[in-house]
Amino acid sequence: MKNSRVRNSEFEFLRIISMFMIVLCHFCAHGTLDITNVNAAQGHIMEVNLFFLFLGPIGVTLFVLIGAYFLCEKKFNFRRPISLVLQTVFYSFILYLFFLLKDNHLPFQAESLKTLLLPFPEPSGYWFVEAYLVLLILMPLLNLLIQNLTRYQLFTTIIGGDSLRLNTRFTYYF
Repeated sequence: MKNSRVRNSEFEFLRIISMFMIVLCHFCAHGTLDITNVNAAQGHIMEVNLFFLFLGPIGVTLFVLIGAYFLCEKKFNFRRPISLVLQTVFYSFILYLFFLLKDNHLPFQAESLKTLLLPFPEPSGYWFVEAYLVLLILMPLLNLLIQNLTRYQLFTTIIGGDSLRLNTRFTYYF
């Protein structure tokens, strides 16, 4: 791999497509469609909804792979994870204030403020922020593995890790 990578439009376009896939998934998962009221004549609506739900995990994987590609072989910088946490807290707080001021019926709760200031899955539900933080922190170790493993060893490590992830996700639902 080269030491310096120049961003090109193909990667940026793929990143935009992956974000669009994630937004479509979120719209279908948290949107206004009540899947309990879909009848047989509206089956095509359910098919489209399920397809968009399927796109979300693919979009997340693409987004992370593109980010990891550009982080590969970079020196660890403490500013990256700190910046990620600060940005998450800042934008969460701004959005919370916006909705608090917009909706007169939304009461201020100290518990909500605590949730905003902790950008981790519990209590906020920001699972992606925590996963990306772990990726940023483990990046030096991952780069070391990439540099020292053979292609076969790297391939089996990736497949093994992905199998563990899929097994964990499978057992989570059942």
